[in-house]
Amino acid sequence: MRINTSFPGTIGTIASARRLMTSFLYNATASGTVVTEASVQGATLVASELVANAVKHTDGPVGMDLHIAALCGGYTVTPRAEGRQNTARLPLGTGGV
Repeated sequence: MRINTSFPGTIGTIASARRLMTSFLYNATASGTVVTEASVQGATLVASELVANAVKHTDGPVGMDLHIAALCGGYTVTPRAEGRQNTARLPLGTGGV
């Protein structure tokens, strides 16, 4: 399961990112992936903070690439030619963030 999209770099993007994260994780749950409510809330908060920072500190669109991976843990920032990519890896079925 994967969603890759971008939003304009405006204040409204933050709420859109929260809605996208919540919807993505609830759809994952409906598809059989174990995602606790605490994990949904934690992941939504992380997405909100990352997107808020991108809106505040950059000019232009904010991209989101959401996917469920088998192994989770940690936080990395990876430089890319067109800017920075923030990756948050969060446990989904063990009680949250």
